[in-house]
Amino acid sequence: MIAPTANGGVEWPDPAFSPATGLEYVCANAQQAGYESPPASDQHPVISNAGAIIQFRSSTAPNSTSIARLVAFNPATNKIVWKHDEVSTGGITRGNSTPCASPVTATASNLALIGRIVATPQYPNGVGMVQAFDATIGAMVWQLPVLVNGQAVATVPRITLYSVGGKEYLVSFTHFSTAGAEVSAYALP
Repeated sequence: MIAPTANGGVEWPDPAFSPATGLEYVCANAQQAGYESPPASDQHPVISNAGAIIQFRSSTAPNSTSIARLVAFNPATNKIVWKHDEVSTGGITRGNSTPCASPVTATASNLALIGRIVATPQYPNGVGMVQAFDATIGAMVWQLPVLVNGQAVATVPRITLYSVGGKEYLVSFTHFSTAGAEVSAYALP
């Protein structure tokens, strides 16, 4: 068994830094995985894209803990300032959100934004969601479902910010094979 992730370390999609808070924000996953060497008669080496030879079976135990974690830390001191954990064990089929797979975006209005796939009573099969957290204390401030051409689809929205006349706007690009592509824009509070 290996933890916190299958590669033995925390997976970090692109982080964000806020000059206003002096903090860096990272969407990370803490997961467990198991590896097993197959019997010699069943070993069939495969060359990976990294040039290594892979001769093992990997799996995740059905009830192994999986946590999606948004972390704010001070890079000057390398200390965690706050963290927001959500259990993602079993994912959407268990009514949980999926692990982090989104870059973090920090705003001038003191928010840390991520895109996630979230299961809710309204969207039990999951929907792309933009989640906003207070960049100072880590409390979730709001979340916004991102529909693709009017459909709730389980795909991670990609987030970009822009500003006009001092007002911040969020643009989300989302694409799903059956619903197509959509660009949505929202004014931030």
